[in-house]
Amino acid sequence: MGLSIDISIRLRVLRTLLMPSEETGRLGRSINLIKNSIKESRLLSEWHGERFIAIDVPPGTDMSTLFALLQ
Repeated sequence: MGLSIDISIRLRVLRTLLMPSEETGRLGRSINLIKNSIKESRLLSEWHGERFIAIDVPPGTDMSTLFALLQ
């Protein structure tokens, strides 16, 4: 997975591209876990297709759970 964080004065965005897996169903399960984590953290996100996500990251947000899911 490729991760990048754009940092400006007011906005931080985490962008990631989920890599397909040879294991059947793994990507779908990962997407569900990621979507649930984003929802539980009350973060704003945009999905572009099935595998590219942009997540708004407010200053001071603990992203450790979401980072663990993305790796």
